[in-house]
Amino acid sequence: MKKGAKADGIIRYTDHFFYQLSERTKIEYRSKELIRKFISERCEHALTTDEEGEVVLKFNGGHGFGKELSSNPRMIECRTYLGDEQLNNKQKRKCEPVDMLYELTKDGTFMKDVALSTTLLQDEKEMAKEGMKRLDAMKKLGMEKHMILFSAVSMSYIRILEDLLHIKTDAKQKAVVSSIVGKYSQDLVMKWADQDASSPEKDKEFQDDLIEVMVKSARKMKLKSVNRETITKRLMEIREEAKEQND
Repeated sequence: MKKGAKADGIIRYTDHFFYQLSERTKIEYRSKELIRKFISERCEHALTTDEEGEVVLKFNGGHGFGKELSSNPRMIECRTYLGDEQLNNKQKRKCEPVDMLYELTKDGTFMKDVALSTTLLQDEKEMAKEGMKRLDAMKKLGMEKHMILFSAVSMSYIRILEDLLHIKTDAKQKAVVSSIVGKYSQDLVMKWADQDASSPEKDKEFQDDLIEVMVKSARKMKLKSVNRETITKRLMEIREEAKEQND
């Protein structure tokens, strides 16, 4: 964990979980090799929780099943491990949401994958088609607010870049910018998707988080004229313009 980062919760893996993992990987139970293999090859995961607190985790090559013991702080106990090939039909249906989430989040590229941000797409129609597929997947996971917020952050930044650099970006340039913004906006989106930022204090906090994402993105693109001062000034102007239009 990076210095200063806050944990979202704790996952406890029971002895039974590792016993089953040992059986299915043919690696000695409680061995350093089993722990090392789990951490290096299987520990990256996605998880979902249903209304009864039943948790399903998706790992590389398998699934974990357990229970959410508390929500604040979040405590999860993972009790069972099954390889992908060992799931019965009922279990496969239960795992569909977490499998979808895993595909969106694997390799640590959550917002990049969710965004309309691949430069490999050939034209705008194909880009829009790919984007709708991802939006449908997010809706099924109940995470469309995350997608909407990410798109708003990305489009706001593109507008600021166009204003400050006096350019007009095409579809592929927007895709590249969205991809870069996505690397820095994950924490913001996860933090604010379900929060109310209507109070002055919360609005200021959101604004500061947004500016930080934009500054980091500008540094990544090595845009010397697009710095914290110019971004903040233009963002304030845009917000004032929007306020005047709504009044």
